[in-house]
Amino acid sequence: GEGDERVRRSFCCCRCGDEGEGTRGRGSDDHTRARTQFSRFTMAKTLAFGDLGKSAKDLLSGGYQLNHKVRVSTKADSGVEFTTSGVKKDDKLEGDVKVAYKTSSYAADVTMDANSKINTNVSYSGLAPGLKLALNGNIPDHSSGKLSFEYAQPCYVVKGNLGLTSTPKTECSLSVGHNGLTAGGEAGFCTKDSKVTKWSLGAAYAASDYKCALIYADKGEALKASYVHSLSG
Repeated sequence: GEGDERVRRSFCCCRCGDEGEGTRGRGSDDHTRARTQFSRFTMAKTLAFGDLGKSAKDLLSGGYQLNHKVRVSTKADSGVEFTTSGVKKDDKLEGDVKVAYKTSSYAADVTMDANSKINTNVSYSGLAPGLKLALNGNIPDHSSGKLSFEYAQPCYVVKGNLGLTSTPKTECSLSVGHNGLTAGGEAGFCTKDSKVTKWSLGAAYAASDYKCALIYADKGEALKASYVHSLSG
């Protein structure tokens, strides 16, 4: 009787110990999954306001080109990259030549099209982490010069530009994001007329398999909505 009782107590202890280990294992797995999911959300990149709804725009305009295109690119040992591109639209042939140079902190490029119009861009990102300054303009249009900046951090993005004229136009946008949700707005102001040239508000959400956006644009005269779903086979 006493021997049987000791055997039963020992068997119950072993069973209880096994269940405890199984529970601890399941708890550890749940914690790992939760931590992985939390990391995926916290590492999501906050979109700039101009990129809200960009997935739908790219889907509708990026993959249905009926024009004939050609592009040739080569890079020299010095790091300078030369690119020649052309496109045939109906019976008209358009093209441009681009020369670009890029390092870890700055970049510069010059593009000349078939009409001898020259576009120049110079940017520098070595002042502070997340801060990028840029200067661009067209030749011979000397009034097209523009100074722009972008300051991007994990939870917010600020962008703006200022025209390099005596009565410049300026634009600015702000977006904040968390757990895949981004919301923000943009506005433009003309110093010559002393009036607001544009304003928009919007929000977007990005999950692993879909993206959606809602934008109140054109000074409140237009409401734009988009939804993109990724299908995996």
